[in-house]
Amino acid sequence: MRATFVIPAVLAGVFLLLSLTYIIFPSSRPAFVQGLFLRSKGFTPATSAEDALVKLNKAIRARNYEAAELYLAGEYAEYFARGRKRAEELAQAIDKVEESMAAHGVFSRQVTRMLYWMDPLPPFRHAITREEEDDVIAVLNWEEDADKANIPEPATHAVNPLLLHALLVSGRPLPREIAVRVVPDGGGWKVVFPVEDDERHVRDCVEALEARGATYRNALHAIRERIRLDPVFRQHAERNFFDDVAGAR
Repeated sequence: MRATFVIPAVLAGVFLLLSLTYIIFPSSRPAFVQGLFLRSKGFTPATSAEDALVKLNKAIRARNYEAAELYLAGEYAEYFARGRKRAEELAQAIDKVEESMAAHGVFSRQVTRMLYWMDPLPPFRHAITREEEDDVIAVLNWEEDADKANIPEPATHAVNPLLLHALLVSGRPLPREIAVRVVPDGGGWKVVFPVEDDERHVRDCVEALEARGATYRNALHAIRERIRLDPVFRQHAERNFFDDVAGAR
């Protein structure tokens, strides 16, 4: 009789322990468990081209690049998978700096623009321009970010150019729009970005992310803390920001 109660209790304890481990340490999740977590957040296979575009943008806004990868296909998807971890860390660090600036009343148009340009893949708006059974063409645009499109002068010295919109093809200067294909792939619809040899190649940007992404992430974390703790730093936030970021280059 005792075993009848002990075994379920042990199993429940193991289940609880595993659940807490998977919640606290996402990297410990097996692939199928991580898939369940993503599904619980609404990142299910896209049922249409429109659904794929909406969910891709939702994942980018949430800084959940693992979820974003679910809605990408083609050569670009391979580069994205390679660079997404560092890119996600960098994007989250950018958000933390912006939150700290807002919380402490720090305003700088130059810093805001710089943080925008350091964002590996800014959220977009989209419009479907051609729709066939197995091939949809859509245009992604960043018109709402037009006021941030001018790269601040200090950026050319502070940040490796390959890390400006590192996961955005043809990323510099910011394109007002990019045409993409959306196709059925692997049980759902996925977005195919063009991979072009232009001023730079996404491969080079991914390599720069791998080499220097963590350094810039750490610099941004330090800036966030200095904004939070150092009133003198806040008084000269713009100059200090660019000096500290340049030190990571």
